[in-house]
Amino acid sequence: MFGSRAFTSTQTGHRCTSSAKFTSTRQIENDIGDRYRIDEVEDETHPKRSLACSLISSVCCPILGIIAIFYAVRAVRAHSQGFYAEATIFYKKAIRWSLITFIIGLVLGSIIAFTFFVKTVLDHHIHTTNMFSIVILALLSSVKAQYYNNHHQQQQQQQYSYNNLNLRPFHPQTNAFGAQGMQQNPRVRGNLISDDTSMLPFGSQIVVSLADVSLQDVASRPLNTLVLYGSYRFPIPFEIPYSMAQVQINSNSIRQYAIQARIEKDGQLLYINDQYTPVQLIPAPINPINVFMKKISTSTFPGNFGTYTPRPPIMNSPYICLQNPDIGPCKASIEQYFFNAQLGSCQIFFWGGCGGNQNRFNSLSECERTCSFYRRRMITNNAKQRWIK
Repeated sequence: MFGSRAFTSTQTGHRCTSSAKFTSTRQIENDIGDRYRIDEVEDETHPKRSLACSLISSVCCPILGIIAIFYAVRAVRAHSQGFYAEATIFYKKAIRWSLITFIIGLVLGSIIAFTFFVKTVLDHHIHTTNMFSIVILALLSSVKAQYYNNHHQQQQQQQYSYNNLNLRPFHPQTNAFGAQGMQQNPRVRGNLISDDTSMLPFGSQIVVSLADVSLQDVASRPLNTLVLYGSYRFPIPFEIPYSMAQVQINSNSIRQYAIQARIEKDGQLLYINDQYTPVQLIPAPINPINVFMKKISTSTFPGNFGTYTPRPPIMNSPYICLQNPDIGPCKASIEQYFFNAQLGSCQIFFWGGCGGNQNRFNSLSECERTCSFYRRRMITNNAKQRWIK
C-alpha cells in the first residue's frame, strides 16, 4: 500500500527520521539455507505514473485534464525536492482527477455518438414516427420470442403442471413398468376434487396410483404411482403415464384398472377416495378423470364405510401379533407391515385405508419392536424343541 512512514534500512543499520518517504511495500521470498523467510521490501514509487494517467485522460476531456496534469506536475516536483508527504497528496489528487476526466470523457463521447446517429437517420428522411414504430415492433418481437423460448423450456424441463400453491415441479415415482411408460405417450389425466376448500397442511404427501384391480381377493397391483409434496388446494391436477406394452400383456383376459389416491401427513391419513374410480387404458383416455376425495374423520369411535378409524388402545403385544392381517372395507392400497406368527417375522401387506385390526404398523422397525417379545419366545420354544429331539 501507499503511505507515509519512516524508511528503515536493514543494510546500513540506521533509520532515516528526517522526513517521511513516499514509498510502497512489496514482499520477496528469501531462501537462507534450510530456512524460509518472507521479507518486506520498500520501493520508491514513481509519481510520473500520475503524469502519464493525466495526459491520457486529457485526451477524453481536455478541460478537466488540465486539472489532473496540474496535480501530477506538482507531485513530480515535490518528489524531486524530497517532500514525499506532499508528493503523496498530489499523486492521489492527480489519479482521482484522471479517473473523473476519463469517465466524463466517455459519457460525452457516447452522447456525441448518439447525436450523430440520430442526425444521420434524420438525414435519410426517416421520420420520427416511423422510428418509434420500428422500436415498438422490435420490442414486441423480442418479448414474443422470449415468451415462446421460456414456454418451450418449461415444456422440456417440466412434463407436469405446477400447482398454484406449490411452484415446484413434481415428478412421478415409477416402478419398473412405469419407467418404460415414461417413454411413450399414453397418460391418464385428471383432478382430485373434494367438498373441502381449505388448503392442505404444508408438507402433505399426495399419492395417486394407477392400479390393476382385476383380482378381488388379492391386493391391487400399482402400474405407476405419482407422489406430490407441498401445500395444495383442491382441485389438484395429476398426470400418470403408463406403458401400453404392459397393458397389452394381459389383453387375453378381462382386466380392470382404477385410480387410487390418498393424502397423508406424517403418517396420518387426511383424505382418501373410498369410491371405485375405473379407468379404461385401451384406447388411452382422452377426457380428464375426476377423483373424489373424502376427508377422514379424526373421531375415536368407528365410523361408517370409508371413514378412517384410528387404532384402538394397544392391547398386550403377544395378542396383537397373533392377529391375522385385515385390509379393511376401503379400497385404497396403503403399504403397511404385520407380524406373521407362523414365520415369526414382519411382512408387508396392503391396507385398504380404514378398519382392520391392531396388527398393522407403519414401518418395519415399529412392527419388530412391538412383537419382539413374542418373536423371542418363539425362537426360545423352537430351540427347546430342537434340543428335545
